[in-house]
Amino acid sequence: MQSKQTQIPIFPLSLVVFPGESLNLHIFEKRYKLLVNECLSSGIDFGIPCYIDGKIGNYGTCVKIDQIDRVYTNGEMDIKTIGTQSFKINEIFSPNDKDKYANANVEWREIIQNGSDVLKRKIYELTQTLHKFLGIEADQLEPIEKFDLHKVIHIVGLKLQQEYKFLQMKDELSRQEFLLRHLKGILPIVEETEHIKRKIQSNGHFKNIIPPNF
Repeated sequence: MQSKQTQIPIFPLSLVVFPGESLNLHIFEKRYKLLVNECLSSGIDFGIPCYIDGKIGNYGTCVKIDQIDRVYTNGEMDIKTIGTQSFKINEIFSPNDKDKYANANVEWREIIQNGSDVLKRKIYELTQTLHKFLGIEADQLEPIEKFDLHKVIHIVGLKLQQEYKFLQMKDELSRQEFLLRHLKGILPIVEETEHIKRKIQSNGHFKNIIPPNF
């Protein structure tokens, strides 16, 4: 367990990262090449706060560098990272030099584990249904025993703002209820879209239609 509050280097991006998530990054800016090299040399992790609505959001997730996949001749890198723990930013320290990266004073967050197994299974089933409508391969989902909301959050059709709202939630039950509402809302739309698509595709084909009895 990390200390309650600390200062970490930050790499703002227009995406939401979650604990346990694998994230591949191509590092090309001078300041972030510096950030990665210093993290590697000192053995520290860096934070990815969500850049949203034209500014750095207060919430993000810390990531550790898992692997340097490739280093280019100009110093650019392809790296593999893994999300560790979410945080809330208390203060950002921006450098005067544009070639230097920013640091932030962050507070580590712990999610209250009060989730419902019933809701967990329902979310799992609705996600399977969504993927079936969309033609997504079934192996996108792990077995129910290993099911984690963080691992499906990017594959249930949420917008960036919705993912960011999810990240801010303090307890598992609220997160489950949020995802359940989303899935129940989006599934009828996806189903109707699929119905319209099938109708269009069948246009011009010979139809075997049983007439009504009257």
